[in-house]
Amino acid sequence: MSFSFEFPSLLSGFVEGQNSVTEVPPTRILHHEVVLEDRLQNVAVKYQINGQPSHERPQLFAGSVISATEKLLDVHPFDESKILIVKVDERTGFEGLIINKHISWDSIKDDIGGGFELLKEAPLSFGGPVMISGMPLVSLTHKSIEGQSFQVLPNIYFIDQLATHSLLEEIRVGNKSVEDYWFFLGYCSWGWEQLFHEIAQGAWNVSKGNFEQLEWP
Repeated sequence: MSFSFEFPSLLSGFVEGQNSVTEVPPTRILHHEVVLEDRLQNVAVKYQINGQPSHERPQLFAGSVISATEKLLDVHPFDESKILIVKVDERTGFEGLIINKHISWDSIKDDIGGGFELLKEAPLSFGGPVMISGMPLVSLTHKSIEGQSFQVLPNIYFIDQLATHSLLEEIRVGNKSVEDYWFFLGYCSWGWEQLFHEIAQGAWNVSKGNFEQLEWP
């Protein structure tokens, strides 16, 4: 599946419920509870795993995949999304990447700067509405990078904004190749209770992730 997006600037973050983008300072993380509260407030509270109701909280860990249900059909950009959870922390919450909305480098080439032709060799997807000013890209790789990557699945590692920013510079100067990297514009973020609440409201189905679900481009 391929999607076309237009981004006025990579130094911007998507704000739900609006047809515009707003700059996101590096220390600020956007959540999307408001739009979901509007859509889900009348839904009976039951947790769901793979579509089956459960009274227990699902186990969520790096490598889990959450899939949007029909309750998010009109909630952009989460409608029909499959999201790989890449970070889990009870203090800071969850981070994830939308893995099924691929985009073209051409849609953001004016903001990439030097090295664009080198980067085009790697796949690019829309990862989510949260973007850090000056560091809009994150990535997945098959390679473990000491001190910069976090394993989420066997032989699949997540690289955050700062480390991806450094990686891009290495690629531009010819010190690294784009081989085995998958880049994402933005990412998704939830507070700890927030994601469990959305699952309880029936917004997401939860499954154990695997390489086949990623459908690496």
